Amino acid sequence: MKNIAHIVSSLDVGGAEKFVKNISIEQFKNGDRVVIVSFGKPDDDFQAIIQQHGIKVHNLTGGILSRLVQFVSIMLTIKIIHIHSPSVIRALLPISPLLLIKKVIYTIHGEVDPPQTLIKLSHKAARFYLKKVVAVSASAKKSVVTRYDWKEDPIQLIKNGVNAVTYANENENENENENEKGIKLGVVSRLIPLKNIPMLFNALAQLSKNETDKFSIQIFGEGSEKEVLEQIAHKLIADGMKIEFHGNVIEECDIYSAFDILVMCSDTEGLPMSVLEAMGYRLPVISTSVGAIPDVISHEKNGWLYEAKDVDSLQKILQSIVTSPQKIRKFGESAKKFIDENYAISLIYDDYNKVYQAK
Repeated sequence: MKNIAHIVSSLDVGGAEKFVKNISIEQFKNGDRVVIVSFGKPDDDFQAIIQQHGIKVHNLTGGILSRLVQFVSIMLTIKIIHIHSPSVIRALLPISPLLLIKKVIYTIHGEVDPPQTLIKLSHKAARFYLKKVVAVSASAKKSVVTRYDWKEDPIQLIKNGVNAVTYANENENENENENEKGIKLGVVSRLIPLKNIPMLFNALAQLSKNETDKFSIQIFGEGSEKEVLEQIAHKLIADGMKIEFHGNVIEECDIYSAFDILVMCSDTEGLPMSVLEAMGYRLPVISTSVGAIPDVISHEKNGWLYEAKDVDSLQKILQSIVTSPQKIRKFGESAKKFIDENYAISLIYDDYNKVYQAK
């Protein structure tokens, strides 16, 4: 039985946070002693779900000194410390020497950090106490060279993992005419500029009126761009486009049963959890060819790829779906099979076990 603490900046909705939820629950099911230490709030979205599975969550409170004292007290009984956020590395800078006596693992989930001097400084110090560094994608691994002045060589690649799905969004009857019932496009992400969600609006607007009417857009998520997106959507809705905003929804089945195809328009990504989850729910994905996404999506086999910012290519993909809606089911089946064979959380659990057990 391993004794593991996952350290996160919060348990709010996000890819890293969702992975922590998935891996900690899988570890707990397999008999490991698992706790979560969060710099976030007790009402963060994933905290209640994690606690429902019997996993203890410690919320650090108060000022910087108070939180560090609480952290040290918790760590006295923990053997493996698994960090999932660059801001946590920064927060732990004052007690870096104390971490030398622990087995500290760090997973790099993204490719971009806030432009803060302390982030880079704390990561330089962290190289002395980190026993192992893991990246979720090759692009995330490569990014550490410019972000932290680290070398890529010691960093191990371990993919994100998603829960095995027994329920999947079944399109109605296989012979049903998808053009008649309409095609629901889904967006599941933080609503921030680099996700480039207006590009989807623009691609649909470039279609003929008859083609645009075949689609609706279901948007899940919150973020700084939400008000701007709602303003754009309001004008498009007035012209007949069908767009709905759902905010943050926690239950995956509620999200992925609401649409037929996930669409990603991001300018940059690592390996989004939403892509893996959608594929696991038997949904094909249309995505920009960025980060590690081409590692999981094969164009015209289990989804569609196009270059970032290339609205014309996205438009052509949408047109092809109107003319060949049967591809939605066909590609979705292939996507589900790929995820079950390569990204099931049980497989990723085994990969991290080897990291934890390494000298």
